[in-house]
Amino acid sequence: MDRKATARAEVELVVMTRDQLISALREAFPGLANPQQEQNEILTEEQVAEMLNVTPRTVRNYAHTLGLPAKDFGKGRGKRFIRSQVLAWLDARASKPGAHVDQHLTRLKRARG
Repeated sequence: MDRKATARAEVELVVMTRDQLISALREAFPGLANPQQEQNEILTEEQVAEMLNVTPRTVRNYAHTLGLPAKDFGKGRGKRFIRSQVLAWLDARASKPGAHVDQHLTRLKRARG
């Protein structure tokens, strides 16, 4: 083989649908986040507590008394939360400051950017 032939890179043209391309990219780069999937992520009480910088007990109290949207999975199994609903609740509460809890949430909203 001559030198030019070995130096030439072979290129394969692949035709695929949009969905096939997305699947291939997700396989190749599993660390990339899907923004829509992240917004619909289901969170535990502990994850929401970390997100709001409070205790899990406070998260349960927020759900019970302040209307933080949650799905109860039965006695002893805890509550689950959808990230987008928690963020929407936080934005709604923080936009109407007044109570101590709302002031805390307003500071969180500012810190979140």
